Amino acid sequence: MIFPMSSIVKSEQFFTIYDDSNMYVLEDKTKSNLTVIEHVIDEVYIIYTDKGIIYDGDGRGHKVNIRYYLNKDDYSIE
Repeated sequence: MIFPMSSIVKSEQFFTIYDDSNMYVLEDKTKSNLTVIEHVIDEVYIIYTDKGIIYDGDGRGHKVNIRYYLNKDDYSIE
C-alpha cells in the first residue's frame, strides 16, 4: 500500500506513521518492501495488520507484521 507524502505524520529511522482519514497507519521501514500475504487482526494488540514472510538462513518462513492500522479513537500519536 502506497501512501501520499502529504499524509506523513511522523517519520523516524525505522518507522513511518501515516494519517489515513479515520486511522493511523504505522509502517515498519525495515519490512516495507515485503509482499503482503494477509490482512488479519493481530492476536497481541487486537488491531488490523498486514503480514508478510521473512525467510531465515535455514529457509524457514516467519510471518511478520509490516503495517499496523490504528483507530484514531483508540490511539493518539503521543
